[in-house]
Amino acid sequence: MRQILRNPALAVFGVTYAVAAALYVATAAKAPASGDWGDFVAAASVLGIAHPTGYPAYLQILALPLLILPAGWAAASADVANALLVALAPALLAFWVFRVTYRNGPGEPAVAAFATLAGVLFAATPAIWLEATSVEVYGAAFALLLGALFLLDVARRRGDDRFFVAAAFLGGLAPGVHLTAFAYVFVFLVIWVSTRRPGFRGLCLGALAWLLGLSVALYVPLRTVAAPPLTWAWTGTADIRTTLLHATGRQFSYNFRVPTWLLVGFRLRELVEAFWRNGGPLVLLAPLGFWLVWRRSRFAAASVAAASALNVAFLFFYDIPDLERYRLPFLGLAFACAAVAAVALFASARGKLRAAAVTVAAAAVAWTSVAEWGRQRRDPAFLSYYSRQIFLPVGYGAIYVSGTTTSNFIYWFRQYALRQRPDVELYNINDERYDIDKLAGLMWREAGVRPVFADYYFISQTHQRRAFCRRGRPAGFTLELTGRETARGDAWPLDAEVMARAERLLRTARYEADRPTHGFELALSVWENHGFYYDYRRDPGRAEYYFTHAAEMAPAVPVPHVNLARWYYDRGRYVDAARTARAAISAGFDPNTYMAYAYLAMAAEAEGDLDGALEHARVAVALKPHDGKTHRLLAGIHLARGDMAAAERELENTLERGYNDPGAVLMLAKIYGAEGRDDEALKVLAENVHEYNDVGLMNAYALALIARGRYVEAKAELMRAAGIAPDSPEVQANLARLEAMGW
Repeated sequence: MRQILRNPALAVFGVTYAVAAALYVATAAKAPASGDWGDFVAAASVLGIAHPTGYPAYLQILALPLLILPAGWAAASADVANALLVALAPALLAFWVFRVTYRNGPGEPAVAAFATLAGVLFAATPAIWLEATSVEVYGAAFALLLGALFLLDVARRRGDDRFFVAAAFLGGLAPGVHLTAFAYVFVFLVIWVSTRRPGFRGLCLGALAWLLGLSVALYVPLRTVAAPPLTWAWTGTADIRTTLLHATGRQFSYNFRVPTWLLVGFRLRELVEAFWRNGGPLVLLAPLGFWLVWRRSRFAAASVAAASALNVAFLFFYDIPDLERYRLPFLGLAFACAAVAAVALFASARGKLRAAAVTVAAAAVAWTSVAEWGRQRRDPAFLSYYSRQIFLPVGYGAIYVSGTTTSNFIYWFRQYALRQRPDVELYNINDERYDIDKLAGLMWREAGVRPVFADYYFISQTHQRRAFCRRGRPAGFTLELTGRETARGDAWPLDAEVMARAERLLRTARYEADRPTHGFELALSVWENHGFYYDYRRDPGRAEYYFTHAAEMAPAVPVPHVNLARWYYDRGRYVDAARTARAAISAGFDPNTYMAYAYLAMAAEAEGDLDGALEHARVAVALKPHDGKTHRLLAGIHLARGDMAAAERELENTLERGYNDPGAVLMLAKIYGAEGRDDEALKVLAENVHEYNDVGLMNAYALALIARGRYVEAKAELMRAAGIAPDSPEVQANLARLEAMGW
């Protein structure tokens, strides 16, 4: 206590941490969930391997309480552990802000209290609170960044290399939390070494500490050798190459691309909106705060500027659905600079000005906390929703899950005490990176069950994977409710059963439409899936009602507006489609905004406005440059305008850059054929036909082979297509044609 009184900075840290931790623990879900969140909990519970890059440091932190607590407590302990870990970020921010503005004097307790208010205000902002109530790495990575920055700043001021060694250790741990954290801390270390110029002994100790922290990465290959029950998409051996591919997240490298100027504009607008949303008027003080930091510590100012610039550049060059989480370093450091200015101004004020400042700061903390409580509180009903609304009343025997959700659901049924169902089987086969046979074997071995029901996508895959079919043929289907996919487009023998089960499921599901803080996304999904269901049943009146209600229910969410625009477009209601697409754009920028521009382009093309269609299609391409479908849309509009050369260039560039899309391949082959370049058409089909399981592409390739008299190859290609789509009239007609020719 005496130490705290002598050094109020410790009180700032302690009080801020206590308030933030209480806030975060109270709002954490303490229950299993889907996606990366569930993957971390599931992998940590059995010391498995999470999705790339493996995150070994973060995973082992989560595993500490899981190893000593009962299995049924695993999700709760992981949520609480993450909340306590992320609470370090606002505490460290307040600690650093107070140290930067610290002036030993009689008024320091009041300044310390104001710095604490600034830290608590940051704790209540959406960006950091979201990370504290989700079992995700970004909040922990930001706390590590702040810790390294503080240690290096202390090492500079005190001339004590021990703090540098501690920061180097954090730098080694950083890639085990997130690769971006490693980049930021590495920049801090480089700046510190280049300005401080430590001695040989200090450098050697720092290097050893860095290697010691980095040794946490050995977790991935060592656990691979041990073959834990849960590993994410790990089908290789524990060699150096496979380990490096996983530990560096190489399968996500395609998300890096040179941004267009239009995309840069959208990203900047999105960043400014997030900047204001997380700081309000306070962020206007950030430039003044940066200047004050520069005066106090050139190293700290240079580090803040370098990390912020690196973060902003990363936001422009990386494209991934949860990109908003990657903004946290820039937002947090900007908030820290603004807080420095606010605390410095408070320290220089006297009397009534100080009282007014404390009142405003306390009101801001209270208002932000109340405003964000409902939005950030994690409802534990996500998985209980599935238990209550899908498995228990309907009795489905299987559910199709995707991505990192797979390991979470295995964990849920095997270890979490939510009415374990040994008759339930789980599938994840929506990604070519997965070895379907091995994954099925893992699930059957771990869950000890056999498949009973699966969705349409599962059936289409089992037609291609005969070995998988032999493991156990599904007896039926289920409607996949968790996403936006439905049983559309293909006719199957059990359509009636699928629809009957879907109707029973949807009839039992609760909407919760008036409770946006309690299962809001689930309620939205239920309303939209009602729309998909009635759309499939050819009941446009009810389908439109549910799609429209979903859009009205979430006016600030682009997805339901995009789905409604798609529905209008499919019905030929192009004016309504364009209007709804504009509503999706007005709702805010998110990863689905490019789809709104795509529907604007298609609606304009259908209405004969080719210039407008071209403009909207270019925006869609700019927002989603590595999606082959957007380029195909743009090429199609060029063709409609009679500019075949532009369409050809667009498609050739698309395939050359690896933005694969079977429709783009078909379109380019048709253009070559129209120009009399049959050999080039055959070549582009041959190079791409086996990259996709696309029946149209196989059929086109078979026709090109027939035209050249290569009947044996053509029949083999058609038989392959028939294995995927046995009811395809085009495939059957071409097979009959070959048979009539004696083949």
